[in-house]
Amino acid sequence: MSREQYTDSEWNSKQTRLRRGTTFLSQVRKLAGWTTKNCRVSSNKGGPAVDGECTLHSETLYIHLEPRRFSFARTCKGLKDYSGGRNHEIPKAAMLTPAAMVDWLKRAGLLR
Repeated sequence: MSREQYTDSEWNSKQTRLRRGTTFLSQVRKLAGWTTKNCRVSSNKGGPAVDGECTLHSETLYIHLEPRRFSFARTCKGLKDYSGGRNHEIPKAAMLTPAAMVDWLKRAGLLR
């Protein structure tokens, strides 16, 4: 991704969304009881035509957040499992706070 492809406003907006997304998922990781050793939080800026994405990937759960698009969570079997179980669309209410996300994950049976 080249900085020259963006206006200052577009660049700042994308950077802010990705920073907020990774901070949010880092807080989810902490509330779920995972550490940086058994759960990765990352972001992918993508190109100028997309908003980018943030992911949380543990031994048992994969969360994919994509601003203004489809965000989902699914079970997985290890850190190298990128297809895992069935996708569960994350409701907007679950994305209001990290605690709301953890609560929804538990109610959906994705987190024990």
